[in-house]
Amino acid sequence: MQNTPAEYLQTVLKQQPLGLAFDIDGTLSPFISAPYPQKVPLYPGVEALLQQLQKHAHIAILTSRAVDNAAAMVNVDN
Repeated sequence: MQNTPAEYLQTVLKQQPLGLAFDIDGTLSPFISAPYPQKVPLYPGVEALLQQLQKHAHIAILTSRAVDNAAAMVNVDN
């Protein structure tokens, strides 16, 4: 018998260590391509949520931004 999507997701979320990946533009912050995307802030509360998640999972940030710019935006260790 095959698991339902919800059962599969529950199985994945129970794995240790858990890893979660997020994109910045359009997910953690509004998507704005020009003229100054580096000035677009994260949505309110995102930084605090990432810091909370970091206690329970490895966090990966995916982006086409420069590493220094992305690291400064999310302010998450490592």
